[in-house]
Parts: sequence; C-alpha cells; structure tokens
Amino acid sequence: MAKHLSGSSPMATKSALFNLRPVCAAGLGFAGGILLFEGVFDLPLTCFALLAALLIASFLLYRRGRRGLFLFVLFLSLGLIRARLSMPPAFPETAGTLRGTVTAPAEETARGFRVLLKDASFNSVSLPGRVELTLTTLPAALKTGGSLIAEGTLSPLSIKDTYRRYRRISGTFVPAGEPLLLAGGPGLAGRMEHLRTGLSRRITLLFPRSPGLAAAMLIGERSFLDPEASHLLYDAGIGHLAAVSGLHVGILAAALSKILPKSRQRLHFALIFLFLLFYCLLCRFTPSVVRAAVMFLLYRLSILIKRPYDLASALCTAGLFILLYNPASLFFAGFQLSFLAIVGLVLLEPLFRPPLEGALSETGKFLSASPAVTLSTLPGSIALFSRFSLLSLPANLLAIPLASLFLIPGALSLLLSFLSLPLGRIVAFFPNLVLGALLVLSRVFSVGAVTVPALPPSAIILYFSSLLLLSPLCLLPRGEKVRLGLMALLSALLCTLC
Repeated sequence: MAKHLSGSSPMATKSALFNLRPVCAAGLGFAGGILLFEGVFDLPLTCFALLAALLIASFLLYRRGRRGLFLFVLFLSLGLIRARLSMPPAFPETAGTLRGTVTAPAEETARGFRVLLKDASFNSVSLPGRVELTLTTLPAALKTGGSLIAEGTLSPLSIKDTYRRYRRISGTFVPAGEPLLLAGGPGLAGRMEHLRTGLSRRITLLFPRSPGLAAAMLIGERSFLDPEASHLLYDAGIGHLAAVSGLHVGILAAALSKILPKSRQRLHFALIFLFLLFYCLLCRFTPSVVRAAVMFLLYRLSILIKRPYDLASALCTAGLFILLYNPASLFFAGFQLSFLAIVGLVLLEPLFRPPLEGALSETGKFLSASPAVTLSTLPGSIALFSRFSLLSLPANLLAIPLASLFLIPGALSLLLSFLSLPLGRIVAFFPNLVLGALLVLSRVFSVGAVTVPALPPSAIILYFSSLLLLSPLCLLPRGEKVRLGLMALLSALLCTLC
C-alpha cells in the first residue's frame, strides 16, 4: 500500500520554513495569477508590465537556484496568461442571427428560461465558449443536442460577471421572436442528460418521500430538491451532503475498489478510471467531483507505481487540472468549499488525530477529520453565505456516517431497479430510512444557524496563516510554531472585530 504523507517530503532542507512540494508551489502560483488578473484586467498596460516583471523575476530566481520561489513566480505568470486568454471577447451590442447547439437543459429563472448554446455563430461568425439565450416560453421540442436558430440582439458579457465566466459564457442573446428548432443528434452531452433524466425518474419511484435529496446525493441533480429542505440542511451545516462532492465520490469509488480484483493492478486502475470518468460526466464535471476523482486516481496510481501518496500535492494537482481548463472555477463556491475541506485535512487532521487514535482506530480518524474540515471551511462559509451553524460539528459527526450508510445501498438499489423495480424497492427500504433520519437531523440542528457580517480578506489570510503555522507542514520548533500561530489567529480576530 502507498504510504500517506502529510508533513514530510523527500525535498526537505534544514533552513526551510516548509518542505518543498513543487506541485504545491505551482498550484498556489497559478491560482495567485488568476486572482492577480482580477485586479488588473481593465488595465492592459499594467497587466503587460506585471507579466514582464514576473517572467524576469522567475528567470532570476532560477539562476539563483531558488526552485520553490521560481516555480511559484513562473506559475503566477502562467495563471495571469491563462486568465487573460479565458476572457470573453469584446464586441458591441449587435442585432442579427444566432445559430447554435443546445448544450444543457433549460433553467427556469425570474425572466424566463435560460438556455445555453455551444458551437454558436452570430451572423456566420463563430463565437468562443457558450452563448446564453433567454426564452419567455419553453418549446416542447427543445432538447439537449438539438440545433437552434433565432433572430435577436447579442450583448457582450461583463468581465466582472464571474458566474457566467465560470460557465464559459461569452455573450447573452435576447431573441426578437420564437426560435426555429432543428433536429440534431443528441451527442454525448445529450445522451448523458437523457440518462440523468431516466435516473431521476427511477429515483422518484425508489425514494418517494425524499426524491429531491436522493437525486442530489446520488447524481447531483438538485432541481427536485425542496427549497425548505435545502434551507434546513445548510442551516444545520450539512448542506454539502445535498450535492455530489468528494465525500460521495470517495465512498462510491472506494466501494468499487473493494470489489475489483486486486491481483491485476493495471486493470484495477483502468476500471476505476472509467468509473470516475463516467461519474464526472454524469455530474456535469462539477469542480468538487473532478477534484475528488483526480485525487482518488492519484492515490490509486501511487499504489500502482509504488510511490508515496502526498495529500497536499494531490490536492494542488487537482486544482491545477481544473483551473487550467476553466480559470473562473476559482470563484465558484463549490470549488472553494471543496478545496478548503481538504486543506483542513492536510493542515489540521494530524493535530486532532493523536488524542483519538489507538482504541478508536478508524473511528478516531473520522472523528479527527470532522473538526478539521469544519474549522477550515468556516471562513469560506461565512464569506460566501454570511451564515454558519454553531452546531455544524456535532451535526456532521452524525450526518456523515448516515450519508455513508445511504450512498452505497442507495446506488445499489438504483442499479437493481433496472433489472427489477420491486427488488430495487426492497433494497431501497433502508436508504429511505436513512434519508428520513437526515431530514430530521437537519431540522433539529438548524436552530444553530446564525447570520454574521462578511469577513475582511485580511482576517481570512491571517486565519489560514495561523492554521498553516500550527500544522505539521511547518518545520519551525514546536514552541515557535505555537507562538506565531496564536499571534496570527489573534490578529485575524482583531481584524474581524475592528
């Protein structure tokens, strides 16, 4: 088995504050470059001068043998370049003819129905990314993979609209009349949406009391989730269970890994890879699912090639993979909370583990992970939602084991239902009880939700600096680590109160 590493690395130096992890330096630099671009995107000359300075600095650091800083600054410049290349094109608001392929199911909004088109062209000129189209009524013939032609007005996307940039939208289109729908092949995206629809219908038959929560946990389909149930789950601090995340991917992939043949490691890895690729497709490649899939594959690869598995390096590899494809993912709540949760495991879980090891064994590892994840995601939850639950820790200690008890038998009942619906319903009896328990738990613990003001960026930076200093990753003597960590934590508190 591969050895898990959290605080050690073969690239340690006596005078370093931290061990050198090249992938971590690259990943943090790349994310920093994307953030840096957000501050200078409307200043082209400043952006160019900053990029030139970063490239010169990286060359000088390389010449001096400062490998860690060289990688960080180099990828800082690469992140800046990638963010610039991902910007939507600038064009004036223009009337004309739009043609494209429907790439996702329509979403109902206050203004109508939002439809996303890929491979779009406007007045016979190709458009990068996607185009967002708003319809007042939804045609029955509108299907994912079908083609659409409409007359109307195309408007450029605001660069500050990070939500649409995350969805890789380059412009918004308002039609002047009803669009013309053309028949077309469904394509891979259309087939996956058709599969999601079929699975959602089957889930409704298997879990009639909580179909929305079951669909959200099994295939990431949240359109059926009751708004009140969703509100209670988030107020209880367990809202992450109502979306496919690393927890779900890890449990399902680990269960599959247990039943696959261990003697043929390459076949084992290939089958796990195919399953995770299919599951990412089914869940529309959301950042949390991709992050968990990449990290699990790296873990299995470390076993295959008999190399140590480093959690921090695997996390940064997953981050690089996602941000290279879509830099705007950095500003998506799912990306931030998913990565912050694993940051908690890297920095804090080893600190909580010793008092709980020994007699508790695997239970102790779970109990040490829960407070670590809760503390690391706390600033992110406050910054994103201005709310957090005072009872989040006990709620998660009870809810996560329940979610684990639901996922495997729930997925099994879903598969068996396609062979025999009565058999699927029998297997779904226990998962239905678990779903009911989760909803009761959310109602009980939702009383701990409080509303708080937004945290200043300086407080968030100091908070995570304190966690980093207190973690096993820091190579300072124990007494100095504690002193500096507590000073940073106190400074974060003062920044919050002032």
